[in-house]
Amino acid sequence: MTRYFNRGMRIYAPIILFCIALITIPLTAQPDDPISRNRAGERLHQALYHIHAQAQASGWTSDLNRLAGDIYAQMNDIPRAVVYWERADLSDPARLELLAGAYVELQQWDYAIATLNRLLSAESTHQWGLWQWSALTAPSMDESKLPLVNARLQQLIASPDFGEIVAPMLGILASERIAHEKSLQLGILFGTIERWDLAEFAFEHAARLHISVVVDSNDALETAYVGLARYMQGKPAQDWFSRALATDPTHDQIHYVYSIYLRNTGDLSASQQAIANAISLNPNNPAYYFELGMIYYALSDVQQGDYWIQFAQTIGGQSDTLLRLIDDFYAQQQQDFFDFDALQALLDATPEVTPEATLEITPEITPAS
Repeated sequence: MTRYFNRGMRIYAPIILFCIALITIPLTAQPDDPISRNRAGERLHQALYHIHAQAQASGWTSDLNRLAGDIYAQMNDIPRAVVYWERADLSDPARLELLAGAYVELQQWDYAIATLNRLLSAESTHQWGLWQWSALTAPSMDESKLPLVNARLQQLIASPDFGEIVAPMLGILASERIAHEKSLQLGILFGTIERWDLAEFAFEHAARLHISVVVDSNDALETAYVGLARYMQGKPAQDWFSRALATDPTHDQIHYVYSIYLRNTGDLSASQQAIANAISLNPNNPAYYFELGMIYYALSDVQQGDYWIQFAQTIGGQSDTLLRLIDDFYAQQQQDFFDFDALQALLDATPEVTPEATLEITPEITPAS
């Protein structure tokens, strides 16, 4: 799903996004004026100087604001580009899509949702707008908005770009899970398509819903997932894991998520300790043994890695997710393999096994081969 979906989404990466704008949207400046000449020669600061000089003489028009925003975007200064685009009279769907995409890039979610509302008012069938609005609206689990979320997702069922992600979103929303669990599942789903920004957004909603709806509960698990989503975006994350572990040190999934984070940061000894903690708290989850195998591979101990990966398959039975993970791993054969689908394995029912079939592991004991 990740590779397929990214083909449809990467056109919204900022550099390509704004290059499209610069090519396809008419500009105010004439070909021979100093703005166009300097811009064509990559003298962007000089082009901006002439824009400001013209604005000082005639006032800031919508066209001048739009052009200034385009040039700042060309300089990859998205925050400043947005300032000027906001001042322009944007009504064209293509322009509103650019502005909404910029807000998404900046993770200014309230502004993104407001702009997406404007976009969908101008073009109610705009597919990227429909999906992005739904992805940003669903995690709040607002009962007054969920019918529209479902309706807009239904519009995308047959979409070649979004149908594959829409189907599981609708499945999550239609499930009997509690609201905060649905938000958590949406976050995990967004992670599988490498939209870590949306995953963090959904996990934050899940945390708020959990502590506000469930009496005497905590948001430790959701906080750990926020930490992982932040790490995958290059943001600081350790504080979130520390807070999660301090709040609920007996939650096996928190130790599991923390192990994935530690393995990817290269702290393999701590990662091994974390997954050992997860297994000791819940020895029947095959996802944990798969993670243990990944750690041994990272330690260049292929024999132990293979042993625990195969053990995960043994107790995992016919879990399609786990089998796909194992197949993908052996196909790629890379020590730094990581796929967020590993977290999806937690959604599968953990098979019941007898105590004799479950091997124990402690940090001090190397598993027998």
